[in-house]
Amino acid sequence: MASNDAEKIKEKLDIVDVIGSYIKLQKAGKNFKGLCPFHQETDPSFIVSPERQSWHCFGCSNGGDVITFVMLYENFDFPEALRFLAEKAGISLHARSQREQQELNVLYNVNKDAEDFFFRKLIKNKPALTYFRKRSLTNETIKEFKLGFSPGGDELTVHLLDKGYKIDDLVKADLAYKNERNLYRDRFGGRIIFPLKNRLNKVVGFSGRILSQAGSNIPKYVNTAQTRIYNKSKLLYGLNRAKPEIAKSKTAFLVEGYMDVIMAWQSGIKNAVAVAGTSLTTQHLINLQRLADTILISFDNDTGGLRALERAIVLFGKFDFHIKAVDLGKYNDPAEVCETNPEFLKKAIQEAKPALTYLFEAAFKNQDIDIVERKKKIRRMLQNIKEFKSSIDQDIWLKELSKHSGVSEIALWTEFENIEKSKTYEKEPEEAEKLAPEERVDLISCRLLVLVFANNQFFHIVKDNRKLFPKKYQEMIDNPKSEEAVFLEMKSTCEVGSIKKKETEEELRELLRQLEIEYLKNKQIDLKDRARKLNDDDKEKLAVLKEFQDIARQVDKLR
Repeated sequence: MASNDAEKIKEKLDIVDVIGSYIKLQKAGKNFKGLCPFHQETDPSFIVSPERQSWHCFGCSNGGDVITFVMLYENFDFPEALRFLAEKAGISLHARSQREQQELNVLYNVNKDAEDFFFRKLIKNKPALTYFRKRSLTNETIKEFKLGFSPGGDELTVHLLDKGYKIDDLVKADLAYKNERNLYRDRFGGRIIFPLKNRLNKVVGFSGRILSQAGSNIPKYVNTAQTRIYNKSKLLYGLNRAKPEIAKSKTAFLVEGYMDVIMAWQSGIKNAVAVAGTSLTTQHLINLQRLADTILISFDNDTGGLRALERAIVLFGKFDFHIKAVDLGKYNDPAEVCETNPEFLKKAIQEAKPALTYLFEAAFKNQDIDIVERKKKIRRMLQNIKEFKSSIDQDIWLKELSKHSGVSEIALWTEFENIEKSKTYEKEPEEAEKLAPEERVDLISCRLLVLVFANNQFFHIVKDNRKLFPKKYQEMIDNPKSEEAVFLEMKSTCEVGSIKKKETEEELRELLRQLEIEYLKNKQIDLKDRARKLNDDDKEKLAVLKEFQDIARQVDKLR
């Protein structure tokens, strides 16, 4: 899409009106604030600046302009968001945008034609069909998911060129590549194919699994690289089919592999989804959050699967999902269960346990583990619990951990607090004395500017004391419209709130006193260094020592 179209849309639309149509915003000085829609929170940290026509969340660090917000909230790509907002603004997109849309349509079309090609080749390829038959897939399921096979060489490339596509179209879609002999070859040669579809049921890419295991250096899976229509950090495999059932039941069944989704679907479990070619991301959860409040997790039944579950819990901790783990018993993964005993999986889903309970039971089922290993496991679990925003959740899970680990709640709470302090130390200004000098100066300077940006009537105070600040803060004082200064101004909306004028002035004076002390102490350090380099009988040394003593008296007076 043309950049001038984006600028026209941003000029026409007010960011407060657009975002305010999605979430409740409250006036806060010259900004607006509300609860962030992209992570779970109870205190507003989502700030919208009408002056800058931008937004930022100080809880999850997301931010941007009105287009970025709509892309995240609606799960649109850039062209989709631009079209959506252009319609809202009542403007027509530039001709260049229409050309660019045509290019996107070519990508969608070439992927659809590739999907048809792969499907026809599967029907004619006995080894590939045999693989799916051995996995107990029916013809109906193969057709439903449009599974395929890529014979390799340049068959697909030639086929698509014959249909009128250009070689650049194939390369942009990552369907073909140029080898070392400068010949174009098919990307997924010799692999069974899983088409990847977006929420609109359009093919945006593919995942190819090796059919023959020959060659240990050959990757088991090859996925379409990031393209203009495929973003692996956003796409959930199977969501295009599972969306109605997830919305109806408010529950999503999150699994690891494509076959897990397909076999679950065939067994009557219609709410299964999997990540495609990447680890679970925040964007995946944002997409699920709009549909579900409960996530059932079933990763591979091994050490790797348990670690994946732990990582998922840490990520889920930023959202308000009910997280449950499905116990597969003796089976390795959901696909294997469905091949042999689909009813077992349905029962396991009904009996799913809270995810942390499942992890605790798995971690401490062997009560004979040595002390060192037990401590490592407990600390890892405490780190997981720390990710939960709610102190109520933390209390519940610490009690549960005590029950499974055999360690008292008091000991766990003590260790928990230590972990919190080492990982996320709360750097409040009143605790600045506990920090290193340069950290202390930075923290005090930041708080001072946050206060004056929230209360412009005090701006002259920091301007008059500019020399006390580090260089980067002096630049913000000199140019309060700079990007860094505006960021702090938005931060002030989030942090300062409705502090009274008198209280603000008192805090300003106190922080300036501390900052001046740090400034003078730094001068003392410089004077000490100068004095060391001078001879005792040097007149300059006497002058330096006198200045040092004068500063010492100033520091004592300030204290």
